[in-house]
Amino acid sequence: MVNDFSMDDATQALEDWAESQLIAENLKYKKRKDKYSTLYFFQYLNALSKLTAIKPRTVSLSSSFAVSDENQAGFVNLVACIESGGDINPYQNKTTIQGNFLDGMYNDFGIKHFHLGAQQENGSDYIERTGEVALAIITDDEVFFIISKMHGIGFEDVWYEPDVLEILHSERPDLIEHSKVEYLEIKGDPTTVHEIKSFRDIGAIKPIILQDGTAYEPYNGGKSISGHPYEHTVLYTYNIRLIQKEADDILAPFKNDTSKTATLKVLKLAVDYNNRVTGVEFKLEVDDGK
Repeated sequence: MVNDFSMDDATQALEDWAESQLIAENLKYKKRKDKYSTLYFFQYLNALSKLTAIKPRTVSLSSSFAVSDENQAGFVNLVACIESGGDINPYQNKTTIQGNFLDGMYNDFGIKHFHLGAQQENGSDYIERTGEVALAIITDDEVFFIISKMHGIGFEDVWYEPDVLEILHSERPDLIEHSKVEYLEIKGDPTTVHEIKSFRDIGAIKPIILQDGTAYEPYNGGKSISGHPYEHTVLYTYNIRLIQKEADDILAPFKNDTSKTATLKVLKLAVDYNNRVTGVEFKLEVDDGK
């Protein structure tokens, strides 16, 4: 006889691992109160996606990029940090390490923003905050600065303005080529800030139409209604099914043995660089009734 290892057991195993990672990597997250709360696994992947891996990268600028004299020193420091392989996460938003905060501009446009303070903020690990921020798209070996803009009170639309995509489309289409709509004719007027904001706010997906009629889908491949990228949902499903299969394989010999009771618990998950489960360590308890 087998005490079934359920899908809930597999989910709990993955959730226990994800919460331990959030704690170990000093990432902020929202405690789950019920089954409708955001999974720790999604919060962990969300925080990781917003952080920038520490490694040297080349820096390039669009023809539209310029920084005010006031923030020139801070930008020079940022470029030096990028090229030397320093940690540029302190230049990013403080919500970067918050697993429960979704960055709509990054998820939809693939763009991160950097503050341009010239020195570290008092009592903080972050660079001083500035009204002007530099918007950039980051690859494994390059940071391409698109434009600098003011943000904050009075500049709330900065996260929705499609001019950043216009610049990328014109000057560096290779950076967003994967999200270009190729095999479907999409007609309509150029997408407005209001439309982008409205669709993002309700978790809906709508291709963004540029001035020349070219359309782009979300940079990160779309999202669920919760706002989390589809790729995170796919990875979650893969991991749960793998854990479940491993458990079923171990318990198979006991399925028809009524003289024994087998119970399985997950002790540890082996997870690769892409957060894909590669192995499961179980504890098997067998009670023969004696």
